[in-house]
Amino acid sequence: MIPIDDTLVSFDILEKKFACDLDKCHGACCVEGDSGAPISKEEEAIIRDIYDKLQPRMKQGSALLVQRKGISFTDQEGELVTMIHENSGECVFAIQENGISKCLIETMHFEGEFEFRKPVSCHLYPIRIKQYPDFIAVNYDKWEICKPALIKGETSGIPLYKFAREALIRRFGEAWYAQLEVAAKDFTKDK
Repeated sequence: MIPIDDTLVSFDILEKKFACDLDKCHGACCVEGDSGAPISKEEEAIIRDIYDKLQPRMKQGSALLVQRKGISFTDQEGELVTMIHENSGECVFAIQENGISKCLIETMHFEGEFEFRKPVSCHLYPIRIKQYPDFIAVNYDKWEICKPALIKGETSGIPLYKFAREALIRRFGEAWYAQLEVAAKDFTKDK
């Protein structure tokens, strides 16, 4: 682990090569899993604020689920997460475009509907953040559905920390990311 400010960064973030390959995985991270995407209270409030714009473009079953249960829930680990369909694990904000699952929030962000891109946990994926009393762990979440991204990452030579650059800066800031880049250079130099 590499210490940067109040974080401990897994060596996997520097070592793993990664580049999403939606043509192969079809956005499976939006539709599979046993919990929703972790969100902060602030993100929950933002999603509530923009929900009236999202709702007309949501899948009918997802909109009905949100109407019955809300946009989020606390999962078995005690984290606030986006609502998912219990039978499939699909996020209520997942939509289909050309056979690929995508985030409706992000789609509408890129259409200029609002500034909020999507939950930072989704933006960071496959990097997962875990808050502990004295530090924040920054880890790589290995999941079989991302195997095509590992292959594409190896082929293109993109380290995970570079693939997730924008999301890491969004979460931790430019100065933090600059320190990560220095650590990555030192780490690869020693290999």
